[in-house]
Amino acid sequence: MKNSNYLLKAIGLFLIGSLTHFGLHAQEAYPNKPVRFVVGFPAGSATDVAARVVANQIGQQLGQSFVVENKPGASSDIAARAVATSAADGYTLFILTIANIINESSGKSDFVNVQKSFAPIAMIGSVPIILVASSDQGINTLKDLIAVAKSKP
Repeated sequence: MKNSNYLLKAIGLFLIGSLTHFGLHAQEAYPNKPVRFVVGFPAGSATDVAARVVANQIGQQLGQSFVVENKPGASSDIAARAVATSAADGYTLFILTIANIINESSGKSDFVNVQKSFAPIAMIGSVPIILVASSDQGINTLKDLIAVAKSKP
């Protein structure tokens, strides 16, 4: 399934807007100014914490400030749009999440097309999703849950 394959490639990727225009000259060290990590969720969220850990580590290794900027809203599309329309100079990075893939797969054309707008750099994490139900409901499997949901719409 095409969407599943795309989803697996995209989840958790740490992205940068258009590396194809990212021009470094031999005499210029990257980064020579602070770099922004744009996160589409509020401070304290799992994505924000991951971004801050990565920003801190990269900043220490490269000797430059990597600043996390939170732009929550629209299931991370506000942040995606801010990065997609920023200068493609390598100084504005984006933390892509499953929310961006869900937005794009919704069929609405007003969401940022992450596949066209960004180039992947690295996967920085993954988050398992676990479905649970109360044990007194008699639901022990996903099949049980579906049966109950169908019987009591």
